[in-house]
Amino acid sequence: MKYIIMKIASVTLTRLGNKVLKSSDRMKQEKDNKMKVIFLDIDGTINSYEYYVSDRCTGNLNGVEGDIDPLCAERINRICKETGAKIVLSSDWRINWPYCIDRIEKGGVEHGLIIDKTPEHMWVEHCTGDFLDWSSRGSEINDWLSQHPECDRFVILDDRKDFTEEQKPNFVHVNPMRGLDDDDVNFAIQILNR
Repeated sequence: MKYIIMKIASVTLTRLGNKVLKSSDRMKQEKDNKMKVIFLDIDGTINSYEYYVSDRCTGNLNGVEGDIDPLCAERINRICKETGAKIVLSSDWRINWPYCIDRIEKGGVEHGLIIDKTPEHMWVEHCTGDFLDWSSRGSEINDWLSQHPECDRFVILDDRKDFTEEQKPNFVHVNPMRGLDDDDVNFAIQILNR
Protein backbone atom coordinates (compact mmCIF):
# COMPACT_ATOMS: atom_id res chain seq x y z
CA MET A 1 0.00 0.00 0.00
CA LYS A 2 2.81 2.40 0.92
CA TYR A 3 4.51 1.65 -2.44
CA ILE A 4 1.31 2.44 -4.37
CA ILE A 5 0.87 5.79 -2.61
CA MET A 6 4.52 6.69 -3.22
CA LYS A 7 4.20 5.67 -6.90
CA ILE A 8 1.06 7.82 -7.35
CA ALA A 9 2.81 10.78 -5.70
CA SER A 10 5.83 10.26 -7.93
CA VAL A 11 3.73 10.20 -11.10
CA THR A 12 1.81 13.30 -9.98
CA LEU A 13 5.00 15.23 -9.18
CA THR A 14 6.56 14.14 -12.47
CA ARG A 15 3.50 15.30 -14.40
CA LEU A 16 3.44 18.64 -12.57
CA GLY A 17 7.20 18.99 -12.93
CA ASN A 18 6.93 18.50 -16.68
CA LYS A 19 4.25 21.18 -16.81
CA VAL A 20 6.63 23.63 -15.09
CA LEU A 21 9.45 22.63 -17.43
CA LYS A 22 7.18 23.30 -20.38
CA SER A 23 6.31 26.68 -18.84
CA SER A 24 10.00 27.57 -18.54
CA ASP A 25 10.50 26.53 -22.17
CA ARG A 26 7.70 28.91 -23.13
CA MET A 27 9.47 31.67 -21.15
CA LYS A 28 12.69 31.06 -23.13
CA GLN A 29 10.79 31.22 -26.40
CA GLU A 30 9.12 34.48 -25.34
CA LYS A 31 12.48 36.13 -24.50
CA ASP A 32 13.26 36.47 -28.20
CA ASN A 33 10.10 38.51 -28.70
CA LYS A 34 8.42 41.29 -26.78
CA MET A 35 5.63 40.01 -24.59
CA LYS A 36 2.52 41.15 -22.79
CA VAL A 37 1.85 39.92 -19.26
CA ILE A 38 -1.12 39.78 -16.93
CA PHE A 39 -0.06 39.84 -13.27
CA LEU A 40 -2.96 37.85 -11.87
CA ASP A 41 -4.31 37.65 -8.36
CA ILE A 42 -6.79 34.84 -7.66
CA ASP A 43 -8.83 35.46 -4.48
CA GLY A 44 -11.18 38.37 -5.05
CA THR A 45 -10.27 38.52 -8.73
CA ILE A 46 -11.26 35.26 -10.42
CA ASN A 47 -13.31 34.16 -7.46
CA SER A 48 -15.44 36.41 -5.28
CA TYR A 49 -18.05 36.61 -2.57
CA GLU A 50 -20.84 36.66 -5.17
CA TYR A 51 -19.43 33.52 -6.77
CA TYR A 52 -19.18 31.59 -3.52
CA VAL A 53 -22.84 32.24 -2.68
CA SER A 54 -24.08 31.56 -6.24
CA ASP A 55 -25.37 28.39 -7.88
CA ARG A 56 -22.26 28.40 -10.11
CA CYS A 57 -20.03 27.49 -7.15
CA THR A 58 -19.45 23.75 -7.01
CA GLY A 59 -17.58 23.94 -3.72
CA ASN A 60 -14.03 22.98 -2.97
CA LEU A 61 -13.66 19.30 -3.78
CA ASN A 62 -10.48 18.03 -2.12
CA GLY A 63 -8.84 21.42 -2.62
CA VAL A 64 -8.74 20.90 -6.36
CA GLU A 65 -11.92 22.29 -7.90
CA GLY A 66 -14.54 24.90 -7.24
CA ASP A 67 -12.31 27.81 -6.26
CA ILE A 68 -12.37 29.52 -9.66
CA ASP A 69 -15.47 31.22 -11.03
CA PRO A 70 -15.92 29.81 -14.55
CA LEU A 71 -17.22 33.19 -15.80
CA CYS A 72 -14.08 34.92 -14.54
CA ALA A 73 -11.89 32.19 -16.06
CA GLU A 74 -13.60 32.83 -19.41
CA ARG A 75 -12.87 36.54 -19.00
CA ILE A 76 -9.17 35.85 -18.36
CA ASN A 77 -9.07 33.64 -21.45
CA ARG A 78 -10.67 36.45 -23.45
CA ILE A 79 -8.03 38.97 -22.35
CA CYS A 80 -5.26 36.57 -23.35
CA LYS A 81 -6.88 35.76 -26.68
CA GLU A 82 -7.50 39.40 -27.63
CA THR A 83 -4.06 40.66 -26.57
CA GLY A 84 -1.69 37.70 -26.86
CA ALA A 85 -0.81 38.12 -23.18
CA LYS A 86 0.48 35.39 -20.89
CA ILE A 87 -0.14 35.09 -17.14
CA VAL A 88 2.33 35.58 -14.30
CA LEU A 89 0.80 34.69 -10.94
CA SER A 90 1.15 37.42 -8.34
CA SER A 91 -1.44 35.81 -6.07
CA ASP A 92 -0.57 34.19 -2.77
CA TRP A 93 -1.62 30.96 -4.52
CA ARG A 94 1.85 30.94 -6.13
CA ILE A 95 3.27 29.79 -2.79
CA ASN A 96 1.85 26.36 -3.68
CA TRP A 97 3.67 26.28 -7.06
CA PRO A 98 3.32 24.19 -9.28
CA TYR A 99 0.15 22.60 -7.85
CA CYS A 100 -1.77 25.86 -8.16
CA ILE A 101 -1.42 25.73 -11.96
CA ASP A 102 -3.45 22.52 -12.12
CA ARG A 103 -6.08 23.97 -9.83
CA ILE A 104 -6.44 27.18 -11.88
CA GLU A 105 -6.57 25.29 -15.17
CA LYS A 106 -9.20 22.90 -13.79
CA GLY A 107 -11.14 26.05 -12.93
CA GLY A 108 -11.25 27.03 -16.59
CA VAL A 109 -8.16 29.12 -17.36
CA GLU A 110 -6.73 27.69 -20.58
CA HIS A 111 -3.75 25.37 -20.33
CA GLY A 112 -0.42 27.01 -21.14
CA LEU A 113 -1.37 30.62 -20.34
CA ILE A 114 0.37 30.62 -16.94
CA ILE A 115 4.09 30.96 -17.61
CA ASP A 116 5.60 32.13 -14.33
CA LYS A 117 5.09 33.61 -10.86
CA THR A 118 6.41 36.69 -9.12
CA PRO A 119 9.07 36.36 -6.39
CA GLU A 120 7.81 35.85 -2.85
CA HIS A 121 9.07 38.91 -0.93
CA MET A 122 6.08 39.08 1.41
CA TRP A 123 6.55 35.50 2.53
CA VAL A 124 10.17 36.16 3.45
CA GLU A 125 8.94 38.86 5.83
CA HIS A 126 6.23 36.63 7.30
CA CYS A 127 8.63 33.74 7.82
CA THR A 128 11.54 35.70 9.28
CA GLY A 129 9.64 38.43 11.13
CA ASP A 130 11.95 41.03 9.58
CA PHE A 131 10.28 44.04 7.97
CA LEU A 132 11.42 44.42 4.39
CA ASP A 133 10.89 47.66 2.45
CA TRP A 134 10.29 45.57 -0.64
CA SER A 135 7.53 43.37 0.77
CA SER A 136 4.59 44.74 -1.24
CA ARG A 137 3.01 43.00 -4.18
CA GLY A 138 4.10 45.97 -6.31
CA SER A 139 7.74 45.39 -5.38
CA GLU A 140 7.41 41.72 -6.30
CA ILE A 141 6.09 42.73 -9.71
CA ASN A 142 8.93 45.25 -10.13
CA ASP A 143 11.41 42.52 -9.29
CA TRP A 144 9.89 40.21 -11.91
CA LEU A 145 9.86 42.99 -14.53
CA SER A 146 13.52 43.82 -13.86
CA GLN A 147 14.41 40.20 -14.63
CA HIS A 148 12.29 40.11 -17.81
CA PRO A 149 13.09 43.05 -20.09
CA GLU A 150 11.24 41.25 -22.89
CA CYS A 151 7.98 42.26 -21.17
CA ASP A 152 7.02 45.51 -22.87
CA ARG A 153 3.37 45.71 -21.72
CA PHE A 154 1.61 44.50 -18.61
CA VAL A 155 -1.60 44.80 -16.65
CA ILE A 156 -2.18 44.04 -12.97
CA LEU A 157 -5.52 42.43 -12.06
CA ASP A 158 -5.94 42.53 -8.29
CA ASP A 159 -8.31 43.43 -5.48
CA ARG A 160 -5.40 44.78 -3.40
CA LYS A 161 -3.86 48.22 -3.86
CA ASP A 162 -0.21 47.90 -2.74
CA PHE A 163 1.35 48.90 -6.05
CA THR A 164 3.86 51.58 -6.98
CA GLU A 165 2.94 54.92 -8.53
CA GLU A 166 4.59 53.81 -11.78
CA GLN A 167 2.38 50.70 -11.89
CA LYS A 168 -0.95 52.47 -11.31
CA PRO A 169 -1.60 53.23 -15.02
CA ASN A 170 -1.38 49.45 -15.58
CA PHE A 171 -3.58 48.51 -12.63
CA VAL A 172 -7.18 47.30 -12.81
CA HIS A 173 -8.69 47.32 -9.33
CA VAL A 174 -11.13 44.40 -9.19
CA ASN A 175 -14.01 44.55 -6.73
CA PRO A 176 -13.58 41.43 -4.53
CA MET A 177 -17.32 41.24 -3.92
CA ARG A 178 -18.06 40.50 -7.59
CA GLY A 179 -14.70 39.48 -9.09
CA LEU A 180 -13.47 40.26 -12.60
CA ASP A 181 -16.28 41.78 -14.66
CA ASP A 182 -16.67 42.86 -18.29
CA ASP A 183 -15.65 46.48 -17.56
CA ASP A 184 -12.43 45.21 -15.92
CA VAL A 185 -11.77 43.00 -18.96
CA ASN A 186 -12.27 45.86 -21.43
CA PHE A 187 -9.97 48.12 -19.39
CA ALA A 188 -7.29 45.39 -19.21
CA ILE A 189 -7.46 44.84 -22.97
CA GLN A 190 -7.17 48.58 -23.54
CA ILE A 191 -4.05 48.75 -21.31
CA LEU A 192 -2.38 45.79 -23.02
CA ASN A 193 -3.14 46.99 -26.54
CA ARG A 194 -1.94 50.60 -26.11
